[in-house]
Amino acid sequence: MLVKHFVSVLGLLLLACGAQAQILDPAKIKSRDVAYISHKKLKVFPTPTLMYFNDEPQHEKLKGEVAERIVYPMLCESAKPVAVVAVDFCPEIYGSDERGCTNEDRGKLTIKVAIRWHDGSYFESMIDANLNGNFDDGAYLTLFPGGYQGYVPRNKGCKARKVER
Repeated sequence: MLVKHFVSVLGLLLLACGAQAQILDPAKIKSRDVAYISHKKLKVFPTPTLMYFNDEPQHEKLKGEVAERIVYPMLCESAKPVAVVAVDFCPEIYGSDERGCTNEDRGKLTIKVAIRWHDGSYFESMIDANLNGNFDDGAYLTLFPGGYQGYVPRNKGCKARKVER
């Protein structure tokens, strides 16, 4: 159990630091409190940590929609185990002075979802809410190479669930 927790915390640290990943040799770690094994030998992984940034009280219901329509379908579709998912409700928009929540009161919201897999790889995507203030069924596909257009889902059972807000 402690090993699984450590793997989650390690993923969290890697996400927060934005560092390059290096695989360590568990045989070289002589801890008397923690037993380490290679991630390649793991067949079962802990549930990923879901972190929120810039979340305000008005985002409570939106958190449920993000989890059901983006996070769970992405986890279902991912071929690699995910360590950490980070959702920013007010990200900086690259190349602009605006933030993703600047026009939230008018129904326009852009969030950033970042994934850190257990192997250290990382991907992030900016996801816009549609005109109704919801996220499209395929929004989670932007978290895979090819996005909406080029990515073909592997698992037909990974559909986004409808959420009442």
